[in-house]
Amino acid sequence: MIFLNGLISTYYFYKGNHVIKKLKILISLAQSYTPIVLLNNKENFSSKVLQDIPAEIACQKTYLHELKNMNEILNFRNNFILWLVANL
Repeated sequence: MIFLNGLISTYYFYKGNHVIKKLKILISLAQSYTPIVLLNNKENFSSKVLQDIPAEIACQKTYLHELKNMNEILNFRNNFILWLVANL
């Protein structure tokens, strides 16, 4: 039973890795915008249209932080020892 569980878990682990790799690429791409977000928060804009942007960027900053946390959690998934203990 343990062997069968290990085979099934291994199959879905590798199948899920393809999705995880694509997701990690998207997360790293989104995280590359973090310096731009931080730079925009430091600027003082005189235009009314541009003054609304920092509020929206502040909201995006929290989303970027959540993506960073998700990326760290996804890194735990690749820990073989943790995976072995959790699945067996």
